[in-house]
Amino acid sequence: MDRNDSFRGFVAGHQQALMRTAYLLTGDAHQAEDLLQSVLLKVLARWSRLSHVEHPEAYARKALLNQYISWRRRRVSSELPTADPPDRPYSGEDSTIVRLVMRQALMRLPPRQRAVIVLRYYEDRTERETAELLNCSIGTVVVIALGTTVTIRLLPDRPQDAASQSDLPARGVGPLSHAYKTFCEPDSGKAPSGCRDGGWRVVTRSGKTYHVPEALPSLAPGRTGLRDSPLAISRDGQKIAYYSAEKGTFQVRDLASGQKTTAASKVPKAQLGSISRLMLSDDGRFVAFSKVPDFKDPALLIDMRDGVVRELPNRWVPIGLSQDGAIITLAEYSPRSQLRTISNLWPSSSKGDSTSVILPVHYFFSPLAPDGKTVAVIENRSTAEQPCRRGNLAMMDTLTGKKRKTTVISGLPSDVSQISLRTWLSAEEVTALTMSVRCRPASEVPDDEPAVIDLPYRTMTAYAVNVRTGKARKLATYRAQGFFEIVLPGPPGLCDLGLGAGRGKTRAKER
Repeated sequence: MDRNDSFRGFVAGHQQALMRTAYLLTGDAHQAEDLLQSVLLKVLARWSRLSHVEHPEAYARKALLNQYISWRRRRVSSELPTADPPDRPYSGEDSTIVRLVMRQALMRLPPRQRAVIVLRYYEDRTERETAELLNCSIGTVVVIALGTTVTIRLLPDRPQDAASQSDLPARGVGPLSHAYKTFCEPDSGKAPSGCRDGGWRVVTRSGKTYHVPEALPSLAPGRTGLRDSPLAISRDGQKIAYYSAEKGTFQVRDLASGQKTTAASKVPKAQLGSISRLMLSDDGRFVAFSKVPDFKDPALLIDMRDGVVRELPNRWVPIGLSQDGAIITLAEYSPRSQLRTISNLWPSSSKGDSTSVILPVHYFFSPLAPDGKTVAVIENRSTAEQPCRRGNLAMMDTLTGKKRKTTVISGLPSDVSQISLRTWLSAEEVTALTMSVRCRPASEVPDDEPAVIDLPYRTMTAYAVNVRTGKARKLATYRAQGFFEIVLPGPPGLCDLGLGAGRGKTRAKER
């Protein structure tokens, strides 16, 4: 067989699969054809060598991915596909709306993130294969796959009917997009239909909303007392952690199987505090809990699998944990912004190695970045007479407190007044949850103005912010009473306790 005949045989055997990948990447049949033709010309030019290797298709696919990423860096296309990708299998559970949402969400991803999703979830390639094809580390693939599961990009903006808001089923629940806490007597406007005072609701990526009756409400019956009952969602949206009213301690629940894992040690309700934070590891093994005020009881890192507990310094918010649970990153906002890293956490009786850095100004912190060494920060420049002022976005070393890069955020509406940094979507993009409310100077707030107990429900918008360029792109909108009343998948960030809290705060009162 001569050179041209063997190349024709290669094209005949692999063209359809390569075309399908090209279509999923570009979202347009004509662009896919152009992309594939360009790549096949490169393959032909090297065919005398490639025809003797065991898998020439691997080279062609790698060239396809590199060419696509190179194209996208030169021209950003906003075109969306008008038909389903060829040979895409859908189960009976996949409705037309879900397919449209997934397709449109896929097209809005940056090129490298889209390539990871196509390889992992449409072509069922392993993390190692995906990393080799994209010339990146397996860790990068894992972070992108967890942070950019396609349908998390587009979430329903409209509330569901009360009839569709039932208790969380025993099993068979899909991955979550977010959870929010409900207080039923807002200062203005209406509470959600079917509101349960102080209760948690979870919302799946397909838009289904469920109450979580097992989670302790953040309000005692009859509004006779306030406590903060935290909830956390794993980065992939498939597990939740919460304080179980029945068990008197924390519980982790797998939403698909319904399996529940209860902490071996009890945690009295009195230790929950008025503002508490919960962090759940990706695999559901570790739960980190901290709260304010700290009193004398410690924060906790709970190994749900082995049934052991490690005490941590209280008041610090857990913002990152290594996969083996041996290193935790903590942040504190008040009275001084600080970062703290504790390593060698196990066995629980060990002292551990702690490194802290006190920062010269106040910052809002993101969760720990995928590199395990940095966080994104925004300086809080607010004063009593100039509230809701903020600085630029920067990357900060968690061990030294030194800024590595500072950039101006672009693409946010001009009226955005509050930002809370949340889940990392990739090594370059972090979620910024925003609100647009009027922040009144202290001189405009009368001394006898009654405190707002339950703030009105507000619209919040999430953006993906590129920490390298500062460019922001819209992801989704939500309704909640404040930043502390909404949870997104992944570790929490840390913002000013005086801004955006849902109960008893007036500094950022909406007008």
